[in-house]
Parts: sequence; C-alpha cells; structure tokens
Amino acid sequence: MNGLDVRRAGRGSFMIALAIYAAVVGRDILASAVIFAAHAPNEAPLLLWAGLGLCAFFFLAGALQLYVGATKYLGERDLIAGAKALMSASCAAGLLWYGAYLPGWPVLNLCLKGIYIAWIPASLARALLHLRGLPETQLPDPEDVEDMPMSGPADRKQAREGMEGRGDWEPPHFRS
Repeated sequence: MNGLDVRRAGRGSFMIALAIYAAVVGRDILASAVIFAAHAPNEAPLLLWAGLGLCAFFFLAGALQLYVGATKYLGERDLIAGAKALMSASCAAGLLWYGAYLPGWPVLNLCLKGIYIAWIPASLARALLHLRGLPETQLPDPEDVEDMPMSGPADRKQAREGMEGRGDWEPPHFRS
C-alpha cells in the first residue's frame, strides 16, 4: 500500500494547489460574472458562491488525502523514486517558466497554467515522502514488556509434556 499512499499524498497536494489557483483566478473572472449578473441578477451570486464552495470542497478533500497519504506511508527511502519526482517537478516548473501554452486558446491556457502550478507541489510531496524513509525507531526488548506472549519450548520432549495436560489432545498418527 506504500505506492498508493504516495500517490494519494501527491493527489492531495495537487488538489489543494488547484483549488487555491481556481479561487485566485476566479477573482479575475469576477468581471465576467458581473456582466452575467446584468442579464440574470438572481443567478449570479449563486454561481459565485457555488464556485467558491467547489474550491473549498476540493481544498478540504485534498487536505484529507494529503494527510492520510503522508501519515500512512511507511516505505523505505527510495532515492530513484525521489529523483524521478524532483525531475517531474522541474519539468512542470520549466513548462510554466517558458510558457508552454497553445496560441489562440486563452481558456485552455488558463487551465494549463493551473495544471502546471498544481503539478509542482504534487511532485514535491511525492519526493519528500520517498526521500524521508522509515522513522528511526527501535523495538523494545520483549522481556521488558509486560504480558508479551512468548513462544513455547523448542525441545520436542518439553513440547509433548506441555500438550499432555490439555484435555482430549492426542498426537497425530501418520501412515508409515
């Protein structure tokens, strides 16, 4: 389940970044909503609140996925997977930096910019989980822990003596 937890944490950080981007860009789209409000004044506030509610829902769902993915991940340190995630983040940063957009498609370019921005924290979350590794803990000595079940005797004779006082138990009979 470790791969699933890393992907879950990456998806969560992607959703958080995309929700924040949509809320910020939604502020810029407010001017078009005001024009829409002139034609249908009763529906414009509902549309704006629905958009903000959708952003808040994606933010909370992403936060939950990021929390669950980060706390459940127990994989070993994986330098190659961490390097791949860092390269993925650098690819997204490069696409954003050099403006890899489609000419003549302003709405699609706005969505592409949001995907590039959200791709970076998703890759960084995956890289952080891969490079973090297991927590450095040491198990306690079993003799120091109270009521720790211990295995029975290893000697066959002692094992037989321990089983004889247990009611209707009889040793197995094998064909020879």
